[in-house]
Amino acid sequence: MSWLVGTLVALALVEQAAAATLCSKRQYGEPLLTPDATGPARLNALHKASFVRAERDFRPVPEVSPDGKSYFIVRGRLGLQFGPEPEGSSPQVVELPEVVDVGYGGSAPMPFAWQTDSRAVFGASQARMYPRGGWALDGWQPLRIWLDGRIEQLPKLSHPSGELDSLQWAGGHGLALAQFGTRGGLYRPERKNPIPAFAFVDAARGRVLTTIPFDTIPGVTPRRDGSDYAIFSGPVSVILLPNGKLRALVKVARGPWVILDQDRPPRVAPIPDGLTRGGGVALSADGERVLVTPSLQASGIICEHNPNCPKPTPVEGQFAALYDLETGKRLWELRAAATNFWSYPLPALNADGSMALVGLPGSDLDFWPQVALVSTRTGGIVQTLCAADSSSNVLSFLPDGRMALSGVGHFAVYSLAPRGR
Repeated sequence: MSWLVGTLVALALVEQAAAATLCSKRQYGEPLLTPDATGPARLNALHKASFVRAERDFRPVPEVSPDGKSYFIVRGRLGLQFGPEPEGSSPQVVELPEVVDVGYGGSAPMPFAWQTDSRAVFGASQARMYPRGGWALDGWQPLRIWLDGRIEQLPKLSHPSGELDSLQWAGGHGLALAQFGTRGGLYRPERKNPIPAFAFVDAARGRVLTTIPFDTIPGVTPRRDGSDYAIFSGPVSVILLPNGKLRALVKVARGPWVILDQDRPPRVAPIPDGLTRGGGVALSADGERVLVTPSLQASGIICEHNPNCPKPTPVEGQFAALYDLETGKRLWELRAAATNFWSYPLPALNADGSMALVGLPGSDLDFWPQVALVSTRTGGIVQTLCAADSSSNVLSFLPDGRMALSGVGHFAVYSLAPRGR
């Protein structure tokens, strides 16, 4: 019955949150990000992230370091911005014009990740044909960008399938899920890529650990130019399991959800297909459960500057659910009515899997988006908070149990009081 309890609680609290919090009436900054007294989250620190102009800036949202003290922002065609900067000072920018593209506004997985000690960021660069269309000229070059401004070129990863086309980092030690020979149509000259493959890699040491050819993935028929397989533009979750092996949950092209393991053959994940179109997924640290957040939207057309535009039609549905990854059993779900069009952040799970952060569907009573802190044991919403930005947000838990909300221009770190206090 826990899924039913979660559904009923969500329907009630989503409506209450919009009426009580009134995020749209708060001033940007500390007034916005200070939570209501009810709930375990308490604001610890608020840090500024200054604006730096860049040529391609689809995701100017701070990614908070594991120690909660620093941030980085990927600035397209410019490099990496580190902070927080002292009051009155300009932020530090490490120049890296060939930095790889990132997703938009916190709604897609990030091909950059903090090192566990918060001293450096793992990422990649790629030579491209500018200004003539931005076609790729070579594969990705793995990098480690240090806070002191050094750029360390990691060993170049080579593979029989072709060039390195993508990296999704896991664990903060330089381990990742990679794609080789999967984006041939975006190169000049084009590559044919007859044997596209995933691979788990140790990029810090330049080693390929396990290869998973697309031909071996159930339900997937590879396109031989590989142009349909860019995982960084869709939901993906990659983790380092307690046994030291890597696991990933991916949706390949138009195929099913697939579990990729370093030490097992690929297999279809027993979770409903189509739920996360435009949404996100997050694996628990033990790899046994998956949090799914569909992008619940109203129906209709978007025409913001047309005063005669018809109002969207509300749609009731699921906006978060937790599944057992082995059996496919739904442990609980959260449902609500979406009354408008919203950009949802990717969800986050804490280290022991007991708490989650998810974006809430918007309300006509308060146009500012909100975030829910959810108990994964009951599926109940423990607390609602104002999102850090009106459209671009990143949610995260830190290794010490704190959590962070990031938006354009700032990030906030929260402590979580023990339940019952």
